[in-house]
Amino acid sequence: MIKNKNILVLGGDSRQTFLAKRLKDKGHDVYCFGFNLFENSELKKVSSLKEIKEKIDVLVLPIISSNDDKTVNAPFYDGEITLSDAISTMKPHSIVVGGNLSKNLRTLFFEHGHFSVDYYIRDELKIKNCIPTAEGALSIAIEEMPCTVAGSKALIIGFGRVGKACAKLFKALESDVSICARNLNAFAWAELYGYKSLEIDKIDNWLSKFDLIVNTVPAKILDKEKLSKINKNTLVIDLASKPGGVDFDNARQLGLKTIWALSLPGKVAPVTSGQIIADTILNILDERGDDPWQ
Repeated sequence: MIKNKNILVLGGDSRQTFLAKRLKDKGHDVYCFGFNLFENSELKKVSSLKEIKEKIDVLVLPIISSNDDKTVNAPFYDGEITLSDAISTMKPHSIVVGGNLSKNLRTLFFEHGHFSVDYYIRDELKIKNCIPTAEGALSIAIEEMPCTVAGSKALIIGFGRVGKACAKLFKALESDVSICARNLNAFAWAELYGYKSLEIDKIDNWLSKFDLIVNTVPAKILDKEKLSKINKNTLVIDLASKPGGVDFDNARQLGLKTIWALSLPGKVAPVTSGQIIADTILNILDERGDDPWQ
């Protein structure tokens, strides 16, 4: 069991409030800076890093830690939080946890004697995050489609974690779900769950048949040629991280309705998403013990 830690939660979006509260509920002393607290009076919000009197054991960065490897990603903070200022609050040989940590960031923390862990690559976070992502996609479909989800024909491109979650949810609402993938294992699972299957190299002739297309593959699957075969009334939702799977410039020229739905967990379910990140961080701390370098 890990001992009580002094934790600083920095930057990010609304998920940080619920992440911080979860860590506090587990017995840790939590300081918050650089984001909106949503009137949560239980948490210690400081107006300056200099207000923190005790050195920090754990620095928690947002799910996109930094956009430039110099400052903390803090879209709801008016000023600038430099990573050097954040590091100055920490005890020697402490731990940094953040999302999408670049090689430069990890090198920076290492050079200052701190152990860093990227929680965004952890399986438990990725698996649990699939649910709010799928629910977010469903919410967009309900709002934007000209027909009901029930009875619609939906194509899910990619059958990884997010693809599986989306297929299950849309199937539950009585959508006619087809899976588009490359490998035979995906087709076997699709058949087991009652979905139809299409090989990714042979979808051109079928694209016009769908009311909804959801892409989960971070590669340009839907290029100009494939987009030209999609019906104008079809809604295309791209859930893939950058560079995405849709040629959006050509989609606009073709008059297609496309939505690149990034970071859905934080937008549609900040409470759940924040708690998922917090639980992942707690797992990391439990694994590292009191000496993160062990």
